[in-house]
Amino acid sequence: MPPELSRFTSRTPDGWLLEHTAGTMAGAAPSLDGVVLGAGPYGPLRLSYTLECHPSGSVRRIKLNIQYRDQLSEWHLSADGFGHWFDQGVPIAALTGSLDLALWCSPSTLCFPIRRLDLPFGGRHECPVAALPGPDAPLGIWHFRFTHVSGSAEGHVFEVVNLTRDERLHVVMDPEGFVARAGDFARA
Repeated sequence: MPPELSRFTSRTPDGWLLEHTAGTMAGAAPSLDGVVLGAGPYGPLRLSYTLECHPSGSVRRIKLNIQYRDQLSEWHLSADGFGHWFDQGVPIAALTGSLDLALWCSPSTLCFPIRRLDLPFGGRHECPVAALPGPDAPLGIWHFRFTHVSGSAEGHVFEVVNLTRDERLHVVMDPEGFVARAGDFARA
């Protein structure tokens, strides 16, 4: 499978998730396009996203489409790369200070803060991250701590701690800068 294409699967206590992503880390605007499908006791989920970054690695534009239960929601957000977010030009105060985005169902979105921080071995950094905590939840801020644990020619391992939700997982990044494994999510 080419490095710019990833598929992840995960079983959760509430069902299963499948993510398919394609993207690029090269050039002036790193980006990801992804689709997440899920099933569980609360109904089927289909989420699609497009995430474009500034050359610095901070988020520039996000398009989210979520079909969950009988509802469809769509967001078109932008960010200036300095922690200011906008919904069609209107500031979003609740996301101020974040340079990154995390989706509860997507390990792939973690590649951007990890790449942007460019931590040396043993390096650690805490930062706010704009986050979508669930399919029918509002966007908010989660606080993360990223630690560069180890690395080799095959990739690098990072400990990612969501301080807001008291969750911890190890993320393996491949040499091209994409997430190869994250917690229960495994690249297929």
